[in-house]
Amino acid sequence: MIERAAPKAIGLDINELTPAYDRGETALLAARLAREFIAAKEKMNSKTKI
Repeated sequence: MIERAAPKAIGLDINELTPAYDRGETALLAARLAREFIAAKEKMNSKTKI
């Protein structure tokens, strides 16, 4: 889903991250989403530079 939305997106905002109330799952999910978004944007940028 992120790869499909990233080309049209300007940025990514992750809200309501509260690691104090879980055992780290929320922080890991937020980090994974951010990483996948950045990778999808870079993939899109590298295709347009050619």
